[in-house]
Amino acid sequence: MANQAYGKYGIADFPVSEHKKRISKVQKLMEERNIDCLVLTSESNIGYFCGYRGSASVETVEYSSAFLILPVDGTPILVTYVSSRGNVDAMLAVGRAEYVYWDTLNLLSKQNHSTKILEAVSKAVRESVPNPRNIGLELGQRLHIAVSLEVIDELRRVFGKSKFVDAGEIVWQCRKIKSSLEVEYLAKSSEITCAAFQNAFSKTRAGMTEKEVAREVYKGMLNGGGEDMPLKMFLNIRAGPERYTMCDTRPTERRLRKGDVLILDGGFRYRGYFSDITRLLCIGNPSEKQRELFEAAREAEELGVREMKAGTSGGKIWDIVMDNIKQGGHVKYSLFEGIGHGIGLDIHEPPRIASNSSDILESGMVMTMEPCLYDEPVVYGIVSGKKKLGEGVFFVEDEVLITPGGNRLLSKMSRELFIVV
Repeated sequence: MANQAYGKYGIADFPVSEHKKRISKVQKLMEERNIDCLVLTSESNIGYFCGYRGSASVETVEYSSAFLILPVDGTPILVTYVSSRGNVDAMLAVGRAEYVYWDTLNLLSKQNHSTKILEAVSKAVRESVPNPRNIGLELGQRLHIAVSLEVIDELRRVFGKSKFVDAGEIVWQCRKIKSSLEVEYLAKSSEITCAAFQNAFSKTRAGMTEKEVAREVYKGMLNGGGEDMPLKMFLNIRAGPERYTMCDTRPTERRLRKGDVLILDGGFRYRGYFSDITRLLCIGNPSEKQRELFEAAREAEELGVREMKAGTSGGKIWDIVMDNIKQGGHVKYSLFEGIGHGIGLDIHEPPRIASNSSDILESGMVMTMEPCLYDEPVVYGIVSGKKKLGEGVFFVEDEVLITPGGNRLLSKMSRELFIVV
């Protein structure tokens, strides 16, 4: 049962019915794979299944830890510290909560409570499944455990007769297909990011620092409605020959100069859901090579978007896009990397669009497409580690919803190369 306060304070993201559907689906998958219970620790997975997610980004603080015990049959149990009770009341859509106290706090209560979170987790597991054979953890499949290895080792010791298995496959079978409300949040995140990029580009001038441009992006995201907590924005921003070999780098005090290609790549979370969009701006009129490589990269991206259909594999889309790059004579500008990925509660989610990807696209998935071309000296610098100055990195990234009849673009911003003269 959900708490009566669920949704009362405006920080619940989904109706209880949606969380119930998610629990029902994952329990059926667990039954098929003989998994007796899941022990989930990441904010994304806990929030996805039961609704609770932290209200501040304090993952290294001990009392922020939370565990979701999700049995194959029965009620999920959220285990966290008692200081989060108010948050839990407002956000726990399904299941019940067990709280961990401090030794001294027990003096104020009428009965003793657990003072060790692992003790409380172990008790919750045994209450849900007295003798679990297989316990699923966030292992592999692009998942991560949000507690220390020491805690996991102790959990393995306590349940020494149980087998610990990877829960990644069944978690992603649930998460990779987005509901209509998830799509709405992803579309809103994309809309706000595009508007923030557009606003920042309109104010960008030669002589500004990367940090000054980044501030304009961040202000645009906040003003557009990106006030979600934890406040998680990310922005890969770089410009200039000495910066093109860098990846996912933070803004610096470097000033923009004529001939620079400025890359804005990123987004933020809206109600838990990320955006990931890339647009480029050239300071001054682009050179012939910059124009050529940008147009080739944009053409490859647009082709990739058209090929993103239900039933198509990520590997096949990669082959088609790379063939286009080869036929255009631009293969020497490629690093043969992945060119797309799923997106949702995390920035990078399955499926992948890469040379070795057997992932099949399905209706309801939200994907990005981002084939990238690098000026030849930049490729050399990245591969060899020897510094070479080139004219830029060139790519456009969009978000795409896979539909029964094809796809729908969520990031509605011009793909043109923006120019400031």
